[in-house]
Amino acid sequence: MTASYIQGGVRDPSVVEFYRYPPAQREGTRHWYARTQNAVVEWVESDREQASFTSAGIDETLVLVPDSAGSVHWESRDFSFPAAACCVVPAGPFRITLEQPGICICLYSRPIRDLVSLSINHEAYASRDKRITRVVPMQRIRRPGEVAVLPMGDAPIIDHSRQTRMFQSATVSVSWTEYHGPRNPRHLSPHTHSDFEQASLVVRGKFTHHMRTPWGRDSRQWRPDRHEITGPGSLTVFPVGLVHTVAGIGPGSHALVDIFSPPRSDYIERGYVSNAADYQVAD
Repeated sequence: MTASYIQGGVRDPSVVEFYRYPPAQREGTRHWYARTQNAVVEWVESDREQASFTSAGIDETLVLVPDSAGSVHWESRDFSFPAAACCVVPAGPFRITLEQPGICICLYSRPIRDLVSLSINHEAYASRDKRITRVVPMQRIRRPGEVAVLPMGDAPIIDHSRQTRMFQSATVSVSWTEYHGPRNPRHLSPHTHSDFEQASLVVRGKFTHHMRTPWGRDSRQWRPDRHEITGPGSLTVFPVGLVHTVAGIGPGSHALVDIFSPPRSDYIERGYVSNAADYQVAD
């Protein structure tokens, strides 16, 4: 989980496996937190029916619920969602109710101080990487003042080989990818980012996170490649400049969420983000 910073170079990646740490316990739910520079990820698990928890966001909160129907209570109104849904909750307090046992993922931006202190990897961000673009919330122009419920099955698939769908809030965008069996090792996609981090959250299956630090002129700063294998409830943050790609391994179902804050403007411009028409750049 360390993330030292080499001036002009590359931070170490942050790898957080939630189950290795004690959760914050609430009535019927367990909560873990990890962060990027601009966002906090909350991983919630419940083993019972009709479990509820409360939270709040400074900006919109993007909520992913992969395996349980339920509802969001916000501003004295209830908004129902089906199993496998993305919900965009306006700023302020809210309550999530899960009808079945399962998990829930809440994504907050411009990290709230209390959530930052709860984040397992908070020490990785003792210094700020000035190359990372700061978050300026976009303006919701459709369905303002209500919870937007987006069934995953209604979102267009932009990559049929890996069943990828994309969503956004005013401050975060995500790609939700599902496939069966291992990813083809002949068709990986190693790449880097120059002004934002990518956080990859494993929801189902096992994944190998391949990481390479580019060599600079100073050989004392060279680092060996890393190939981290993680399972459900693990978050890997790829910093600026780190070459990375992710591959599901083994049989069965795989599901991975890639998280970006601020939202990926290149994906929005290409028409990949299913609810991008709900937003415009703030004046």
